[in-house]
Amino acid sequence: MYLKLTLIDNVKEISCAIVETRDSQEFEFSYKLELLGNMLDFIKQEPLDSLASPVRYKAILAIGHLSKLKPSLTMEENRELLGQCFRSLFPLPPLEMMKEGGETAKDALHIQSLYVTSLEALGKLMETLLEEAQTADWFQEMFELLRTWFSSGKEWERERALQASTQLLTAYQETVHSTTQETFNQFGSLLGAIAPYSCDSLATSRQWVVDCISCLLCIQGQPMNLGSAEEELRCLHEELTTAPDPEALLQASSKMAKRNRPA
Repeated sequence: MYLKLTLIDNVKEISCAIVETRDSQEFEFSYKLELLGNMLDFIKQEPLDSLASPVRYKAILAIGHLSKLKPSLTMEENRELLGQCFRSLFPLPPLEMMKEGGETAKDALHIQSLYVTSLEALGKLMETLLEEAQTADWFQEMFELLRTWFSSGKEWERERALQASTQLLTAYQETVHSTTQETFNQFGSLLGAIAPYSCDSLATSRQWVVDCISCLLCIQGQPMNLGSAEEELRCLHEELTTAPDPEALLQASSKMAKRNRPA
């Protein structure tokens, strides 16, 4: 594993060095596709029943840095690349279960650190891919990849997909939307895809739904820094995450739907 990690770190450093040169936009890195293939192979080789090494998140970070180099990938190539990263993270067992598999408290902390860092690396990768192709079509493709995980029968997979959706929407707001200011025509369809999971069995999933909706409203031009609206959504957030029974959860979800119904 030492040699594998060394290669991953070297790929990241070389990519960063090229990006920082003055001619990076004209430079064609002939080994890009080969190295991307190597990084994806490393990710595929990681077990899906445990999280014990930094290979996964380091390879995802390296892919992000490679993605900034020429030649640019096609949308389909980027789609497959991102899809493989989702398939390497979302099916992992629940975090608490993985932590229980550690022999010591130190092992459990290490696993939690790897888990958090891996999801952060995924968020950075999505942001990079959006920066390299700032179009609504590519954003929609990325969201559709995530959406396929919403219907998973495993609640922890849904939770991770919803967390990644928050990361994607935030990245879109800070890159594509802030740069192009193009009309956001996907508001209704995205809200319709995300809102039903305000009734999800996991409180953390319900939290991510609220975060997604807040971001959607900001992109749509309904900023949440208006006192009454912000306070209302905050209260709904608390109701969704602390609902004591299914009936209370349904009522809170209904309030959320009414609050966010397009005018």
